[in-house]
Amino acid sequence: MDLLLPNTALIFWTVITLLFFLFSVIAIIHIVSNKNTEAPYKLMWVIIVLFIPFVGSLLYFIFRKKKPVVSI
Repeated sequence: MDLLLPNTALIFWTVITLLFFLFSVIAIIHIVSNKNTEAPYKLMWVIIVLFIPFVGSLLYFIFRKKKPVVSI
């Protein structure tokens, strides 16, 4: 695949952009729907994801508060 051809490059970068956008949307949905976190914490993560879309989403999924594991 030659990425220098106009049609191929356009398709490639469109797919990459859509994946980055989808990753950010999934992160925001996850942040807002999480019931175990306080509002200021959610607001901070939404602002980070909106201003730094892909990196912010990646940071959220790495550093988010994990649900405690309940063992029986």
